[in-house]
Amino acid sequence: HLSMTDAMGHTMDAALLATVLVGGLRNARRRGVELAEQARLANDALAEQAGEGQFVTGLLVRIDLASATAGIINAGHPPPLLLRAGQVEHVRLDADPPFGLLPGRDYRVQALPLEVDDRLMFVTDGMLERDAARMNIAAFLTAARACTHARRYSTSPRRSSRQAAASYATTPRRCVSIGIAARPATATQFRVQIAKGHSINSAVLCAHEAG
Repeated sequence: HLSMTDAMGHTMDAALLATVLVGGLRNARRRGVELAEQARLANDALAEQAGEGQFVTGLLVRIDLASATAGIINAGHPPPLLLRAGQVEHVRLDADPPFGLLPGRDYRVQALPLEVDDRLMFVTDGMLERDAARMNIAAFLTAARACTHARRYSTSPRRSSRQAAASYATTPRRCVSIGIAARPATATQFRVQIAKGHSINSAVLCAHEAG
């Protein structure tokens, strides 16, 4: 599971909106409900607390490793970028309203089939405005793929068939990158890079699942 949310504004109100929504998403996820129901419950929780015109945009993602498919909900958020076969393009997603505006609203889960070596990058509008707008995100995503391929991950036969390893890399702020690595016949490898703050570290999580 992954979510990227962006509350309107830059004041304490924005922090409160984001906290309520993230809490609602976590509570729904821990109840074991499907992605669309997670979005509906979190939206209703936020709508109870948000003032008129207050909202949070977001992308909710659930990766099905068995089918190599990403289920994505787009609540008024900038679409992710997909790097595939050396080409970068925006993922075409229909946008539902941002969270907090319409209580009782249903959200659509849109399927994105993933292929070996695909990489997804999720951004907020902060990467599309002011100084950050001059950054060539497509070029960064292509370069990051080359760096990732230089890393090697392996599992030990003496350890559990489901393992996780973490390392660190530098990425631009306000972005999340997801990659599907090469899949041998008996294993699935999945990487997640999460960047926070200005120019600091991102955690790279590799989960390995033996056949």
